[in-house]
Amino acid sequence: MPILSAISNFLLDIIEDNNIDKVKNLEFLSSLFVALTLIEGGLSYFIFLYVIKPDDTTKTNNKKSNASLELIYNDGLKTNNKKKFGILLLMPTIFAISISFNHIFHNYITINNRLFIVVFINIISKFILKTKIFFHQLFSIMLSLIGLTIASIPKLLDIPINIEHLFVNLYEIFDCIAYSLFLVLIKYLTVNYYISPYLCLLYIGIFTTIILIIIFMIYSAIFQNGLSSLKDAFDYSKVEDKSSFYTFSIIAFILFGSVQVLTFLIIFYFSPILYMVSEMIKSSLLWILFLIKDPDTYVNIILSSIGNIILLFSALVYNEIIICNFWELNINTKKSMEEREKEENKLLGNIQNNDSIDDGADSARNEVDEDDDF
Repeated sequence: MPILSAISNFLLDIIEDNNIDKVKNLEFLSSLFVALTLIEGGLSYFIFLYVIKPDDTTKTNNKKSNASLELIYNDGLKTNNKKKFGILLLMPTIFAISISFNHIFHNYITINNRLFIVVFINIISKFILKTKIFFHQLFSIMLSLIGLTIASIPKLLDIPINIEHLFVNLYEIFDCIAYSLFLVLIKYLTVNYYISPYLCLLYIGIFTTIILIIIFMIYSAIFQNGLSSLKDAFDYSKVEDKSSFYTFSIIAFILFGSVQVLTFLIIFYFSPILYMVSEMIKSSLLWILFLIKDPDTYVNIILSSIGNIILLFSALVYNEIIICNFWELNINTKKSMEEREKEENKLLGNIQNNDSIDDGADSARNEVDEDDDF
């Protein structure tokens, strides 16, 4: 997933860079592109329904069990419908504002938003999902913060000190809080309200697209030459190599749709925190791709390399690919818990065997005593 995500982001960046002077209002087109990939990913819901659709025999055999399951699931769906609808409206609003403003402010130098998302997503997960964070996971998160800070030094030094950049970076912090909430709500909505992650993706995609169009209509009416500027985003007459433009766009669209599906599935089956850890790997891969495209200074390369190596190591520690056998970081790993379970089962088996032997011995003594009495 990190590889797929890095490639899709890199392709979108190439499309934007090559056509920034040839397509007007590219911010709207890029934002709409991302929103439509949500719908693209959500449409896989109907494929999912077709694949798992039972035949008539299965329907007859499982009628009773399905009826009981339906009662369980409907009970969850019928409670707090207003709250469910509120969450379904809040999530696309957050996402639409996030992607639209990020594209509008793309010319400004901003802080690394992942630095704050790592912090906020853990805090929000703790409060909303009651997520338990083990010591090795906390250690991994702290390493991630250190790695992100080191990798962000070159960018932080380039941020101009003025009111505009201060405002944009303050917005970036609030956006990190909102996006962290968005990721956590995916887990909350799909698990607590029994909504398929595919269907959730489709809903959010549709509502995000609608809200996004409204945001850019207001923005164009106030800051640009009326609503006609939105039509300019679809004028590709100045694009010289149209075949490459359409080819890259289609490939990026398909890849982005796949990434959206994988994002929702990772959050649904695992956790928003694990998804964010996988994003660390993606950021490292993306840095390598951008470095190949646009070489940087030696100092920046060294700092970014150190930061990204720490990020990669922290991701491997969190996913327990690397297990640290110090500071008790290995106690609550899956491997350690499985070993303890085996030892406990073995000990329990020995105790049961000893009890059986003792019972047998007691039975033999009783039989001897009975014979003596006779």
